[in-house]
Amino acid sequence: MKLYLMILIFLSAHGCTSSFFFELPNDYNKNEPDTFPALVELDFTIVEIIDVDDIQNAISLQGGLTMTWLDSRVRLNLTNPSLNLKESNLNPEEKSKFWTPDVWIANLRDFKLIKSYEDQATFTITKDKKLQLWQSVTIKTSCPMYFEFYPFDIQTCTLKFSANGLDYNAQRFIGNISFREPLHLSQGALQFHNIRLEQDAQTSFKSKETSMIKNTKFDYGCLTDRVWPQLQVTFFMERRRVDHILQTFQPTGCVVCLSWISFLIPPYIVPGRMVLLVTLLLVVFSTYQTEHQRSPRSSSLKALDVWFMGCMVFVLAAICEYAVQLLLKRLIIRKRRQQDKEEREIEETMSKVKVTFVKDLFLNSLKTSANDRELEEEVGGNTVIGKSSVPARSSAVTPRYRSATATTRHIKVSPLENNGNKVRPLKQKPPETVMDSGSEYGDINDSELEGEELLEKIDDTALKVFPCCFMIFNIAYWANYTLRENLVQNA
Repeated sequence: MKLYLMILIFLSAHGCTSSFFFELPNDYNKNEPDTFPALVELDFTIVEIIDVDDIQNAISLQGGLTMTWLDSRVRLNLTNPSLNLKESNLNPEEKSKFWTPDVWIANLRDFKLIKSYEDQATFTITKDKKLQLWQSVTIKTSCPMYFEFYPFDIQTCTLKFSANGLDYNAQRFIGNISFREPLHLSQGALQFHNIRLEQDAQTSFKSKETSMIKNTKFDYGCLTDRVWPQLQVTFFMERRRVDHILQTFQPTGCVVCLSWISFLIPPYIVPGRMVLLVTLLLVVFSTYQTEHQRSPRSSSLKALDVWFMGCMVFVLAAICEYAVQLLLKRLIIRKRRQQDKEEREIEETMSKVKVTFVKDLFLNSLKTSANDRELEEEVGGNTVIGKSSVPARSSAVTPRYRSATATTRHIKVSPLENNGNKVRPLKQKPPETVMDSGSEYGDINDSELEGEELLEKIDDTALKVFPCCFMIFNIAYWANYTLRENLVQNA
């Protein structure tokens, strides 16, 4: 009796109490299942989606993995009173003594057991010789993602449990993969909602692998088809669109609408209009750069890229519209300056002609005066010698020549005639327009420009055309990316 108690104390101190529940035969082979095929009930209850990494294309899950299988080779100690219970707990470390299911996870990147003081795991055996292993695990698997519709995408990830060595003829899986409500989301998983699971009804799949067939002369490989067990589920994760609409689409859309205010600013106010448009364009560039850094990478153009490109095009179009106006103003100002130059040349020519004409008229007047004096002297001499009645004629002639002299004296204020044509008086030279140093585009003094009506008409047309085009762009954009994504997922 004392010896029995000493053995019991020794075995209890070394954690071997489980040996009182079962006994394995000497020919027990832990590398092979009890029967072929071995039926394994596999359940994975997902407690939390830790992360959905868009950059690394991976999904991390935490939950409880349960495997239950029958092993009739185990001999139970029916004399143990603990076996009266439905199941008995064994030491998880003793699972290495038993055959355990061959489980392989497709596209696995990381597999961790959750630990506190020890591994969070249980290993039990029932009266029906069913073994059950439960473990709290964290699984990280690859998840191929496509971002053509980002941020309106619906991503699909596949979690598949299969076998690495035992094919469908040696081992089969039954069970399910499910969420435990309420499901907890953290990190990158928070950007998704309406996460749902669809379990594949197929319990097996075919794959091709290379096996070596030895020949007497050559060793060569051939492809053989093998059927493997599987338990597969597909995640459907729809991205939250409201966050992106409020944080990205609405602000950039408002920036485009603000660019239309430039059409209300007079074209001759160059600094105010250019500062507004360039500032808005820089805001769009900065927002796009920020979103591009935090958005996932894609080999194709994303929906978010198309939106930003559209906003940039509209703001750049407003700048180009104003550039056309500045070009028209430049051409109009050049034309006006050319006309002023031609008018000045005509005035200078007319001034020279007028000076020449007055000079000739003055010389003719002098010659006429000299001839009149000579004529008077001749007439006066004839009166003294012949004592004729010429003074009456002389008195009639003298006023005529005086009138001519008076006309010559007031030549600056009286209209001139040249061969019967009236000469246009001198036009006062217009004052020079005050402009910026060397500027050909004008400034605030150009408000009375000849082509101002044309420029205002261009602005009025742009103020109607731009909102209509932006509305058409929005209808086409949202209809294309939202409806087409839903059609693709439903298909």
